[in-house]
Amino acid sequence: MAALLLSHPMLPVGKHHKAPTSTASLTTLSSSEGNVIKNSHFTSAANSPLSTNRRSANYQSTIWLDSYIQSLQIGFTEEKYTSRRMELMEDVRSLIRQPRGIIQQLELFDTLRQIGVAYYFEMEIKDLLEFHG
Repeated sequence: MAALLLSHPMLPVGKHHKAPTSTASLTTLSSSEGNVIKNSHFTSAANSPLSTNRRSANYQSTIWLDSYIQSLQIGFTEEKYTSRRMELMEDVRSLIRQPRGIIQQLELFDTLRQIGVAYYFEMEIKDLLEFHG
């Protein structure tokens, strides 16, 4: 059997890169059944400690004080918004309660999850899944 040893160092990725270079070595053995790879050995810079120089973005500090941010009013707490939200939630509950096939029901649950409101209807979803299960 003839053995062939390959060793190839990989080049560093940047001009400021100080990590040791990676090497790969393979021992290929020829046999009557074809080439067989044996005794593979790979080392990587990811396994070695890196000494990288990080650049600073030099961000300026904010002019917004925490007290100012906390004093901002949320404009959607008025009664008209709260009542509209409750109406919409009841509409969704009635959609959930409508008789339909299990596939359509699961698609509705998936849509509610995708738009981020399924947690409001966890009990209704759980009850219907137990009913169909």
